[in-house]
Amino acid sequence: MTVRGPGRPWSHEIPDGPWDAIVIGTGIGGMAAAALLAKLGRRVLVLEQHNIPGGFTQMFRRPGYRWDVGVHIVGEMTPRKYLGRLLESLTEGRLQWESVGPVYDEFTFPDGFTIQFPSSYREFRDALVDTFPAEQQAIDDYFALTRSAARAASKMLQLRSMPKMVSAVAGRAVTREAERHFRATTAEVLASLTDDVRLRAVLAAQWGYYGVPPSRSPFAMHALMVQHFMGGAYYPVGGASSIAPALLQTVADAGGWTAVRRGVDAITTGRGSVTGVRLDDGMEIAAPIVVSAAGGIETARLVGDDLEPEEPGYTTPGPAHVSLYLGFRADVENLGGTRYCQWFYETWDSEVDVWDVSPGRDPGRAAVLFCSFPSIKDPAHDPGPELRHTGEAITFVPWEPFARWQGTRWGRRPDGYEA
Repeated sequence: MTVRGPGRPWSHEIPDGPWDAIVIGTGIGGMAAAALLAKLGRRVLVLEQHNIPGGFTQMFRRPGYRWDVGVHIVGEMTPRKYLGRLLESLTEGRLQWESVGPVYDEFTFPDGFTIQFPSSYREFRDALVDTFPAEQQAIDDYFALTRSAARAASKMLQLRSMPKMVSAVAGRAVTREAERHFRATTAEVLASLTDDVRLRAVLAAQWGYYGVPPSRSPFAMHALMVQHFMGGAYYPVGGASSIAPALLQTVADAGGWTAVRRGVDAITTGRGSVTGVRLDDGMEIAAPIVVSAAGGIETARLVGDDLEPEEPGYTTPGPAHVSLYLGFRADVENLGGTRYCQWFYETWDSEVDVWDVSPGRDPGRAAVLFCSFPSIKDPAHDPGPELRHTGEAITFVPWEPFARWQGTRWGRRPDGYEA
């Protein structure tokens, strides 16, 4: 018998089967997939190796404070947008969102140049034209391209959820259009629109949200991100940790469950088909459907050589980053904290993507710094009489200086790590 805590539809225990589907990993993709299967009447087992679910939607605590680890702002969270309607349905209305206001991002570049990104397309466009009056045509062309690229990319992704015979016939034109935008890099598209280096840097400034500088990012990816925020940005009421209970309760209500501290060793197969999973402790669980939300590299390891992927290819890990989590006892808004996110660039060169902290050299200032104040964005946050607030500063770093500590445990790193 599984015992659930208040508001926590998960535990270490695994109820008896049978299971219609197993989902590996509780990032937002895994939880959404599990909730969607549950809404379709499937009994779903969700497996998570960490002691709490949520992936980058979780939060961590220290006495008097709690911080996000991945959710800073999210676009399209209104009933007028598909994603907003989807999450409303998958959470049965348990998850609420708060607008961060008329501005969602602010960027500061060298020489004190600052520009804000409004949540209104018209105001955004006008702000850019006011700042770069000689580039009005380039700015209009940029927004037209992002709309068409995002539309084509979205349609192509939707086609992939359809039966192959349907998508093959109906999607040829859509696929050709989308592939054109996926093959072009963001840097190439921006260079074709304008010679103004500063305008190109401003238009590419949000590359940190997907972690790849303009020369390495598909323009379709950039366009999807731009359009994602075109209607404004939102923050979950109660903090990012409200997301996991809202989605996983839907799984539990349909007879499923989420088991934490349950690492998966392999996806099991038989006669060319998936049969279930094998856990780290050797326990095997059967299910005719297994959804891996553990990432492409880890999924390839779990499957091994038993099944050939439908689309060959390999992915490289995302960029490494360091996060500084700050706790305040002060009126943070009077000190410069904002509901919108703040970005600080030390250069107009959008390709300078990492802060080189290699041993034996002076790292200088980080080339790009992202700052967010989650407690200000959350209407449910109570700062108390001590005015407790939280802030986060994030920048990208190379992985190599940290590689020597791979395999060591948090809280038990060697002395060199702390230095």
